[in-house]
Amino acid sequence: MSDERFKELLHEGRRYDLRFLLLHKAESTELSHEPVLPTGIAILAAICKKKGIFVRCVDYSVTRFDPGRLKEIIRNDRINVVGISATTQAIKQAYAMVKVVKKVDDRIIVQMGGPHVTVLYEEALRNGADIIVRNEGELTFLELLPFLNGTTPDELPGRLESVKGIAYRSRTGAVKVNRPNERICDLDLIPFPDRDSFEFPEKYHMAIRITRGNSFSILGTRGCPGHCFFCSRAVFGNAVTARSAENMVEEICQVKERYPDITQFEFLDDYLLFDLERMNHFCDLMMERKVNLYWSAGNTRADNIDLDTLKKMKASGCFKINYGIEAGTDEILKSINKEITVEDARRAIEVTRSAGLYVGVYFILGHHKETVEDIEETIRLARSLPADAVQFTINTPWPGTAMYQYLEKKNYLLSKNWDEYQYFKKPVFRTDNLTPELLGKLFHRAYLSYYFDPRLYFRHVKNLLSTRRFYLYFTTLSLILSNLLKRGEKQK
Repeated sequence: MSDERFKELLHEGRRYDLRFLLLHKAESTELSHEPVLPTGIAILAAICKKKGIFVRCVDYSVTRFDPGRLKEIIRNDRINVVGISATTQAIKQAYAMVKVVKKVDDRIIVQMGGPHVTVLYEEALRNGADIIVRNEGELTFLELLPFLNGTTPDELPGRLESVKGIAYRSRTGAVKVNRPNERICDLDLIPFPDRDSFEFPEKYHMAIRITRGNSFSILGTRGCPGHCFFCSRAVFGNAVTARSAENMVEEICQVKERYPDITQFEFLDDYLLFDLERMNHFCDLMMERKVNLYWSAGNTRADNIDLDTLKKMKASGCFKINYGIEAGTDEILKSINKEITVEDARRAIEVTRSAGLYVGVYFILGHHKETVEDIEETIRLARSLPADAVQFTINTPWPGTAMYQYLEKKNYLLSKNWDEYQYFKKPVFRTDNLTPELLGKLFHRAYLSYYFDPRLYFRHVKNLLSTRRFYLYFTTLSLILSNLLKRGEKQK
């Protein structure tokens, strides 16, 4: 039903007198160190263009937020609808954007979307938003268009009762939450992201790259079947929907043709290898069509790994894959519902290395039941794994997660200043076993212990000599130094 409805609305010939400005922000006051094209609003921009609607996009993750310039854009482009997407750590700046928009013209309709406002929609409405698009946004975005056409914020409440997937204020000021919209099952129906509306490819690049040249990102699946205690599933939930291998390869080929300097790309999926048959088919198509681009598999789980699939991935151009291991003991992994074991992690990394792929690993410090000894075990595990790069982050209790709800119920949250909800800043919570100060020291120790271990650099030199992939290890070293410097800045 949702697929047919989406297809119908996308291709109907109705014209709209709407002029959209779509804004995105991923970090608080900082520019992103590893900028990724905001796929969500890039898809909405593509939908607007397909519908003949004027649209302009500004990504404040790669461009400094300038209120004066924003006002100028709104006036010059005669904007009447603004859509804003922001992460939790950038939400205060997003609210500042709302104020700028309303100062220019309070008749402009402001929509907000994303995981933070999906959960904290009342907060967003208090901060000036007119409509909150909750969960997956494309179908709701299309269904809203007729109700936005030729209206103002004051006229909206009486028009929105039938629109699923939104929150807004009624005529009396009460918060209204309409029933959720259905998710789109066939992701091949969704237009490819409109990269032309951004400073692409110049402003966007993969953190770790195998060769010189521009890069891009692609999303092949939505959702994750995992139930991790710390993970936000506010937008896509636990059901996995996927694009076909043919659809993904077609997008990759189009990007390569349009931007000849592209040499590599990365997947942004939470769980790319959930279907190994699909991944094998994707690799076959990449080789059949002679795409000849290097690619990173992004993130996947450590409990669904197959050596033959990994070898085929490498043959088709894959050079890197990341695993979220997150903790160093089976007890803590069980307590956070990670549904893997330390042995699963070891095996995944060893098998991936044997396939000739570069391995990145993520660990989170500060789980709700962790002790000092558990974190020290995580550091020992990280040092013992034959990974090429390891990143430690401080547990960040995103609103709506089981972690956030647990800490809030225990009165262990120490701040709701969203600017402080950063992976590399001091913790915003305590636990039964850890104070923020102690966790901060352990976090610092983890980086020093791992990145000042000579064995890591001997391994890199050995790999460099055997692979001759100088640029790959140069960008790895750059990322290591960036993380260390970032840690130093946060310690001041």
